[in-house]
Amino acid sequence: LPGLQQWETQFLAQQQSETPVAQRNWQAVEERFLAELAAREDLSDATKAAAHVRLLLQQRRHEEAQARLDAALAESPPELDLRMVAIEVTQARNGSAAALAQLRGIKADIQDSARLRLFEAALIGAVGEDDVAEQLLALEMDAKELGDEELDQLRRGLGVIHRRLGNLTAARRLWSAAAEAQPNDVDLRISLFELARAQGDMQQMQTLAEGIKESAGAGSATWKLIEATR
Repeated sequence: LPGLQQWETQFLAQQQSETPVAQRNWQAVEERFLAELAAREDLSDATKAAAHVRLLLQQRRHEEAQARLDAALAESPPELDLRMVAIEVTQARNGSAAALAQLRGIKADIQDSARLRLFEAALIGAVGEDDVAEQLLALEMDAKELGDEELDQLRRGLGVIHRRLGNLTAARRLWSAAAEAQPNDVDLRISLFELARAQGDMQQMQTLAEGIKESAGAGSATWKLIEATR
């Protein structure tokens, strides 16, 4: 959740994840999480409910997640957070293909956004059909209509998904476009540098390294790390 101070919850969740299943007790995690949510006056009831459902899914409490979702849908208008978490519940219970079909059945009724497109992209990647690259490419259509900020988010996110799927050329194209629009973003250049290294493109590595050195500074830890990996 944006701005939600949940470091203690994350710590407890990590602690539980490292505990043998038979010895886990998620009660402390859930109590702390719900207390943090209750204190957030800037969040709608629907957003709070969606966060609770996601915590239950994280704990693999699928039946309870469905029940919490059903209660929230009965109490609140179907905001985007609830619509999306409903699809996450479907994915957990019935698989990614069912979740993707559900999303595509309702997305015409939802305002287009980078978040929505990236959610669909993640499901496409999880389903893993033969034409996954073509399906992901379709999500770039009319992307400029989203506005510069959302277009940047979409390019970065789709690049990550392509990278995970091994589509390095597509990832490079998307991140390069994002870097062109954000020339001072060192993190993007580092991602492109690592991608060029994975592709064995020494010339591109050199070009990117010079740009990183200029942006981050020759004495920076970032440049020293890049120099050590060349």
